[in-house]
Amino acid sequence: MKAAFTQDTGREVTVRRKQTTRAVLVAAIAALALVGGGSARTNRTITVCPAGPPECEFSTIQAALIAAVDGDQILVARGTYAGPVRIAKSVSVLGSGASVTAISGTGPDGPDEAVVSVVPDVSATVSGVTVTGATGGGPARGGGVDNRGSLTVENSVVSGNRSVIGGIYNNGTLLLNRSSVVGNQGYEVAGIYNAHGALIVRNSTVIGNRGEESGGITNEGTAEISDSTIAHNFSWLQRAGIGNFGSLTLTRSAVRQNRNADGYGAGVLNSGTATVTDSDISGNRGADGAGIANGGRLVMRGTTVDRNVTNFGMGGADGGGITNWGTAFIYDSSISDNSGQILWQHYSSAAGFDNHGTAELYRVTISGNDAQAQGGGIRNTATGTMSLVDSKVTGNVAHGLGTYTVGVFGGGIYNLGSLTLIETPVSGNTPDDCVGCPTRQVPLGVRDR
Repeated sequence: MKAAFTQDTGREVTVRRKQTTRAVLVAAIAALALVGGGSARTNRTITVCPAGPPECEFSTIQAALIAAVDGDQILVARGTYAGPVRIAKSVSVLGSGASVTAISGTGPDGPDEAVVSVVPDVSATVSGVTVTGATGGGPARGGGVDNRGSLTVENSVVSGNRSVIGGIYNNGTLLLNRSSVVGNQGYEVAGIYNAHGALIVRNSTVIGNRGEESGGITNEGTAEISDSTIAHNFSWLQRAGIGNFGSLTLTRSAVRQNRNADGYGAGVLNSGTATVTDSDISGNRGADGAGIANGGRLVMRGTTVDRNVTNFGMGGADGGGITNWGTAFIYDSSISDNSGQILWQHYSSAAGFDNHGTAELYRVTISGNDAQAQGGGIRNTATGTMSLVDSKVTGNVAHGLGTYTVGVFGGGIYNLGSLTLIETPVSGNTPDDCVGCPTRQVPLGVRDR
């Protein structure tokens, strides 16, 4: 057969041409793969350990990042690795666990660089590490993490950083999942500052951060926080827990025991648009609106606002649970056991709800709140427009203003503005139920929702 094939000159030439063409195509595909021809390249796994070669490929994370290309994984062994680390490629940096793998400090090149930074147009993942040791005192944005690209932080801890922005600065897209931002200090924001970026926080904690202007989270972009805890944060001024100036969605989360030295909104300060659902705002201490201070648009559903305390500051000391200057719609919630303190002869009013704007409450219970002045449950000021539908105001206490205005209490409600009650009993309050309430209630269904 071989001899016969070689004697058939026309057939032999055709076969040779097909073989040559196939070889050229194979060579071209291989060449494309070598120059980075998309999916033809197999992504690598690069190893990093403190000893370096021959135990692993590199002894520093930054050296591994320089050698990596988009799509690579960098596996980091136990140990502490020097920062700063600059991620300029779309890679994954995977530590051995936050308790055993750390990236620490910003190195000798200056304190103004974050421990970990991500440049624009890069999509990266950092997992299983602790980011710590920033000591920046200059104009640095993020002490621990500075993200300008798209970054996922998982199973990690950002702690012990001190800078203008202590923990995390985000001006890109950031997903924080199953992670903690704890014990950072900021000259402006201690925990997380979302500056016009997109922030998603899931199953995470923001705890024990201390800032001049903001303790836990400040959002100026879009923020979605779910199944998370923001607690024990401190601010000398406002927004110890969460400060929102953009769009905030808070779902199934707890904002607890945050504290302002002097300022509004120890728990939540909203000057943008906020939706709070199935959450707990409790045990926060500050000036006006210790639990929630709303100057924007607030929609709240299925949420408890309880045991928040106002203490005297330059901003006042009213509205233990909620102070509203904006627009508030509250559904199926509870505002209970909030209170105010007497400090420097300042008598707090409106332990439960202090309304200066527009507020509509549907199926809300306001109970057990204790005001040192007027409005144990609610104070609706002269600028306030308020309606309560199918709600209940009971068991609240107002102590009046000592010997100066004995008898002006409003244990349940103290009203100076426009107030509508629809099927809402006001009863069992001490020493009285209502000052300035309408003489009759509107029947249910007229303004019900």
